Amino acid sequence: MMGRTFTIEISRENGMIWGEVVELPGVFASAETWDELGEAITEAISMALEDDSGPAFAFAQLPSKTSLTPTKAELSFA
Repeated sequence: MMGRTFTIEISRENGMIWGEVVELPGVFASAETWDELGEAITEAISMALEDDSGPAFAFAQLPSKTSLTPTKAELSFA
């Protein structure tokens, strides 16, 4: 299966990190940590792309982030 890359707009509000998938309007997630956000946004994307045959992709890797200042990140999925 060909990999896909999604652009995630990131913001922080009330102690939470929010990620919204640019290419999939209405698909978003929130979490307290980057690791939790990676899991949550992966699940949100999977649910948005899921059909009767199961998930459309598998999570490959979340880029390592050490700062809460970025406004966008790119996640690649295989």
